[in-house]
Amino acid sequence: MALSGVTTITYTRDQLITDAFTEMGVIGEGETPTNDMFVKATRALNAMMKNWVARGIGLWLNRRVVMPLAFYTESYLLGPNGWHCSTDMIETMLDADVADGAVSITVDNITGITNGDYVGIELDNGTIQWTTINGVPVGSTITLTDALTDAANEGGVVFAYTTKIARPLGIVDLNIRDVDGNEIPMIQVSREEYTAMPLKSSLGRPNQFYFDPQLTDTRLYIWPTCQTVSDRLVGTIKTPIQVFVNATDNPEFPEEYYSALKFGLAVIISPGYHVPDRTFVKLVSLAQSTFADADGMDREPVSIFFAPDMGY
Repeated sequence: MALSGVTTITYTRDQLITDAFTEMGVIGEGETPTNDMFVKATRALNAMMKNWVARGIGLWLNRRVVMPLAFYTESYLLGPNGWHCSTDMIETMLDADVADGAVSITVDNITGITNGDYVGIELDNGTIQWTTINGVPVGSTITLTDALTDAANEGGVVFAYTTKIARPLGIVDLNIRDVDGNEIPMIQVSREEYTAMPLKSSLGRPNQFYFDPQLTDTRLYIWPTCQTVSDRLVGTIKTPIQVFVNATDNPEFPEEYYSALKFGLAVIISPGYHVPDRTFVKLVSLAQSTFADADGMDREPVSIFFAPDMGY
C-alpha cells in the first residue's frame, strides 16, 4: 500500500472563496472571482466565523493564561491595552537581593525571557513593579528599562512575558495559585452577586470572580482583593477568532471545518448572485451536514452528571 505520509491540508482565504463561487455555479472551473467578489465574500466569511463562535464552537480557541495580581486591587482590564495577562507568562525568582534604584536583577532561570519583554518584580513593600527588559539577558542577569523603586529580596517572584492577551470572550475556569504551585479553584459569580457584596475592597486570598465583557477591553473583578502579590491567577479563557485580511491567510479552524466554511459561505452569499433554487437547496443541505459533522468533534469527551438542586 502506497500512502502519501501527509496528514494535513491547508486552504487560503481566496481558495475558500473561489471554491464557494464554483459550487454556486457563479464561476466555472479554473475561473477567478473579481476583486469586488473577493471583498464582499471576505466580509461575509468573517461575519460567519464570528457568528459560529457566538454559537459556541471553538475548543481550540481556549487558551491557558497566567495573570499576576496587584496589591489591594478590585478589578483588572483584560486585553491588548489592559493588565499583565498572557499565554506565555514565565515565572522565576530573584537569586540575590536587589537594592532600591537598581537597574538590573539576577534570576534563577532566564529561559524564554528576551529583550523587550514585560517584566514584573516583587518588591519589599509588597507590590510588584512592572517595566520592560532593556537588552538581551546575559547569563542570569536582566537589565531593566526603569530603576527599581524599592529593594527586593532574594526569592522574590519575577514574571516576564512578551504579549498581552486579546480581548477574552469569556472565562472557562480560573484558579488562584500560590508561590509553591498550589492551586485552589475560584467561583464565578454573576453581576448581581458581585454587586451585592458589601465590602469589595476586603483583603485576603481571592476566591470569587465576576467577568464583565466589554467591546474593547473586558474587566475582571475579584474578591477579596489580593494581599500577597506572589499569588497569581491561572485559568482558561475563550479568545476571539482571527479573521481573514489577506488573500493568503489561512483559517483559524481545524481542517475538519474547511468544507463547512466553503458551503456555509456559499449559502450566505448566494442570494446576491441569483443562484437557482435547486442549487441553493443543495448548498443549504451540504452546509448543514458538513457543519454538523465538524461541530460533532468540537466537544470535550467528559461525563455529564445531573443532581437535584437542594437549595430550595
